[in-house]
Amino acid sequence: MGVNSGIQWTDDTLNAIVGCSWRSPACDNCYARYDVNRMARNPRLEEQLDGLVDGSSGELKWTGRVQFFPERLDAVLRVHRGRRYFTNSLSDLFHENLDEDVIQKHFKTFREAHQHTFQILTKRSQRLRELSPNIDWPCNVWMGVTVEDVRRLDRIPDLAATQARIKWVSFEPWLSDPATPLCEAVPNLRNRLEGIDWAVIGGESSKTKYGARPMLFEDVRYLIGECRAAGAKVFLKQLGTLWAIASGTNDAMGDDGKPVKKAKSGGEPSLWPAEFQSPSLREFPDVRVMESFAASEAIDNSVGPDKASKSDPPDGCPAPDQSAADSDHSDLSCSPSVHKPAAAKDMTHPAPTSRPTTHKSKSRSQRRWNRQRKNTYWIFEE
Repeated sequence: MGVNSGIQWTDDTLNAIVGCSWRSPACDNCYARYDVNRMARNPRLEEQLDGLVDGSSGELKWTGRVQFFPERLDAVLRVHRGRRYFTNSLSDLFHENLDEDVIQKHFKTFREAHQHTFQILTKRSQRLRELSPNIDWPCNVWMGVTVEDVRRLDRIPDLAATQARIKWVSFEPWLSDPATPLCEAVPNLRNRLEGIDWAVIGGESSKTKYGARPMLFEDVRYLIGECRAAGAKVFLKQLGTLWAIASGTNDAMGDDGKPVKKAKSGGEPSLWPAEFQSPSLREFPDVRVMESFAASEAIDNSVGPDKASKSDPPDGCPAPDQSAADSDHSDLSCSPSVHKPAAAKDMTHPAPTSRPTTHKSKSRSQRRWNRQRKNTYWIFEE
């Protein structure tokens, strides 16, 4: 599970944009509407979030209004330890009511915050494809699209046509058709997944009156097999609320006598059938961590284009087929969730010639106050 987020494949959520509108069936049970409605009751946020959702008809709906908070976007620049940020979980970065300038500002910040990884999902794949040539794609951006059923598979070619370095597909919530299994509806799905690096698979969870819709195990097996055949890593997130209720695991209790986290949505792997409990079903893309863009640009500026090595990858990004032994990053972590400073391996200091000055440790209240100051800029969580 994420460090500061309930989403298992990320560490934090970054929401510099709040507000959205219905796009496809995956939006029917969108949790973000209820999160925004809850946060709008906070007196500090009431004015900022006013008018983003409307419940006058008896059903909570998005109004289509989108609000941009630049201070929240800039806040990630002050977080020095590398993290994975699920970006705009309360909106869509490629929403039709969002100015292109705001989108470009996001990608500029992503490039500056090279210590982090930014995971983006959109259901507006057509606008993504249109704007992609105008975007300077940093290496630390994972661009993805949501595909919830067979009809939405046409979003994958739009993603494949972009210049994003890491491309992924979220088959969550996957809405199975009980009458036609996916393997019959779309034979050789692997052909459509060519060039995709990562796939997240999950059943639907719901707290609304609509209730969750089913995800067939037959479809899960097929998606896992086809993604792997296409060379994509697989992350099985959850089996869905319907499975949790049917299996009786939705109210599972842990050894400590407390409810098991994510049990209600079928997101606890220890409760799954044995065939889905393999650690290989919780994978991340193959991403080698690189030195900072600033360091790379400094090297590019100091070495003329005629003197640059032919092995140097463009834009400071490592070539996908370049081995760690042939690069200057062989001692850096290969985990996509761990980032190190650009010159960490060179930051050696001579031994002190005198005894270092001892500083009085901060009191508990002082440490608590410092944590509160760090959280002044809101990076909302799921």
